[in-house]
Amino acid sequence: MAPLAKQFAAEFQGHLYLTTAEQLSLQELIYECQVHHAGDDNFRIKRGYQAVIDQLVQGLEIHYSQAVHSIHWQPGRVTVHTPTQTYEASQVIITVPLALLQQGMPAFHPPLPAEKQKAIHALYVGPAMKLQLVFRELFWPEKYSLLMSLGPIMVWWSPSYDRPEFPPVLTAYIGGERAKAVLGWRPAYPNWREGLAAVLDAEKGFAARGGGG
Repeated sequence: MAPLAKQFAAEFQGHLYLTTAEQLSLQELIYECQVHHAGDDNFRIKRGYQAVIDQLVQGLEIHYSQAVHSIHWQPGRVTVHTPTQTYEASQVIITVPLALLQQGMPAFHPPLPAEKQKAIHALYVGPAMKLQLVFRELFWPEKYSLLMSLGPIMVWWSPSYDRPEFPPVLTAYIGGERAKAVLGWRPAYPNWREGLAAVLDAEKGFAARGGGG
């Protein structure tokens, strides 16, 4: 494998799985490839993901801006506390991010069993972030739906691809070590404009050699 191809493969895998190539488990990566049967196609909901949420919440009472700070449990009864409200139910489903559980949020009374706490702290989810940029006009080739390079922001895509009624939007996805750099925003780290310029330059070079978007 050519050195540049090897570098791209290593960095993309690290980016995709929110870590570094050195930290990836080859055994687990092989297993995931074996059980992945969904195919390589990507599908989108033309009306946007909000259409899914609107469908799922029908008939539900949603309470926004209520960060849960503690959960008190006893057989047949659970009490959930937020800074301003208290909710009671017979059961509760908890789907907070792993990072919050690892930081002890929310607080559980009584504490979670030791085996669950051990599992929580044994797992790892790397950092990731997205940038959503809305522009006044389309300045990238209309046929491009995905842009990639070895630049500071590796992956961009256009949610407005094949949606002429949508404004021109680019989404930047940043995972793993790149996300740490952006989240910390080191003074020397390239900003999003440099990242976008790098990926557009790479795509221009690819197209000039006979590739496609």
